[in-house]
Amino acid sequence: MKLIKLICLLVLFTSCSDDVQESLTDVKENLATESLHLEAADSVAIIEKLERTLSAATPGQKITFQTSEVKEIEGAYYLIARNDEYVSTTLLKEGDDNTLVTAGISCTSKACSGSSTSCVPKSDGKSCTPCLTGDCTKTVTEGHEEPE
Repeated sequence: MKLIKLICLLVLFTSCSDDVQESLTDVKENLATESLHLEAADSVAIIEKLERTLSAATPGQKITFQTSEVKEIEGAYYLIARNDEYVSTTLLKEGDDNTLVTAGISCTSKACSGSSTSCVPKSDGKSCTPCLTGDCTKTVTEGHEEPE
């Protein structure tokens, strides 16, 4: 009888051990994903370069963004910069030490500014998702600039 109880306890412990191991693996994967971050200096450099590029393409208008946030959309990370008129979404990729860096493409729109799926860089980094009004400008850069 003691042998049967011991075997039952051993089976119970082994099955719980597998569940704990799976849970720990899930937690580790979630922590690895959650620890990806965009350094403040990199965020500023990306936005300043985007402002210069968009301002140069819009004669007589200086474009500056007031707010920004990092957002995950359909498994990809983006830096979203906003002002009263425009929303610009920059595709990010994983850099060194769990940091996020620009992937070199941004999509900017006036009309599609309220959408998280229109005028957004595709995850392949080659084009923007369409905006129903056609108001979507793709900006390509060579990568992020190091802060001075």
